[in-house]
Amino acid sequence: MERFETFLKNTDSNYEEAVNLYIWNIAISSSLWGNFHLLEVSLRNLMSREITIATGRTDWWSSNIAFDEDTKIIIQKAVTSAKKRHPHSLEHGHVVAEFGLGFWVVLLSNRYHARLWEPILRKSFSDFNGRRKDIHRALEQLRKLRNRVAHHEPIYNRNLADDYKLIQWLLGLMDPEVGQWINSQSRFVRLFEIKQSWISGSAGTYF
Repeated sequence: MERFETFLKNTDSNYEEAVNLYIWNIAISSSLWGNFHLLEVSLRNLMSREITIATGRTDWWSSNIAFDEDTKIIIQKAVTSAKKRHPHSLEHGHVVAEFGLGFWVVLLSNRYHARLWEPILRKSFSDFNGRRKDIHRALEQLRKLRNRVAHHEPIYNRNLADDYKLIQWLLGLMDPEVGQWINSQSRFVRLFEIKQSWISGSAGTYF
């Protein structure tokens, strides 16, 4: 299997260790899904809430906010999809749930700095006194990681400790309690700590 060659190269062609590394990659990827779940749900709920307050309407995507054409296309697709799923009981939460992580990351990009960040979205991170682009950069890094996990790509050679710190940092900005609670629930830290013993076979393997 072509993809397995990558794991063999990283274990000096030790087949047993390559298999263990392959399984560890599955396990560590799986452990991140709960983290992404909390991050994405927290982000969309906070941002949608602030835009709702600012526009005075729950269907804020239909307000007078000057969304660019690319964003309008994403919005239209989300609304259409939500209507198909809920033809008789459409609520604003149904539409919000259709927006992927990339949509919210775009709303935090430079193109919406004056239109959304300064007047509205900064309030989603009320205790943050830094730069918007630091939040955007962190979320973009995690979005790319999320996509790699979703497409079953190798992530074992990334700086996963840094990725996890970004998740903690962002969740802490949005909800400090959730930022602390995640450590008691996520399997990530334990799996990350035993990587080498897992690869050697002394820790046992599972996913």
